[in-house]
Amino acid sequence: MPRKKRQPAAAAQDADPCTVVVDSAGGIPARVASALQIADVPDTLPGATEAMADYINRGRRYALGLAVLATRVRHRDFPDDPSGWLTWARDSFGYERRFCFQLLSVGNLLMSVHHDALIKTDLMKLESLARIPSHQLPALLERWDPSTATREEVRQKVAMWNPEEPEETDADAEAKAKR
Repeated sequence: MPRKKRQPAAAAQDADPCTVVVDSAGGIPARVASALQIADVPDTLPGATEAMADYINRGRRYALGLAVLATRVRHRDFPDDPSGWLTWARDSFGYERRFCFQLLSVGNLLMSVHHDALIKTDLMKLESLARIPSHQLPALLERWDPSTATREEVRQKVAMWNPEEPEETDADAEAKAKR
């Protein structure tokens, strides 16, 4: 199928909604570029690598912000009603039970332990780190950066820190969430 003729972005507002309007962002349809806030697609591999790394880092920060917001709502609006909070999160956002409690665990961690290493670490690793008592975690973070470790390395570190508490695997979590 031949590609539709490029139209300037200003004409996009008046165009037929089925017309693909392409902007200067490397051939990306204008609506997509606008919705995703893509200003430009780099023309080089190093440029694209840098842009993608930036998106990954922003996504990680947004996920952590989401965890803190969900936790603040839980403590402020549902202090004695965890099932009400869960219902709110599921109904409002379509989240699964497992993800809601993952957000809560990470949010509690971020609100109680203030360390730069945590801000660079993804949600899954932080959920594991939340098993370490918050008063002990800063000592670990002073000599180890979890953001540079694999998920499995973080789990092993947590297991060494808390040998009496077995680490839950993804399969265990999925089975528990289905119950």
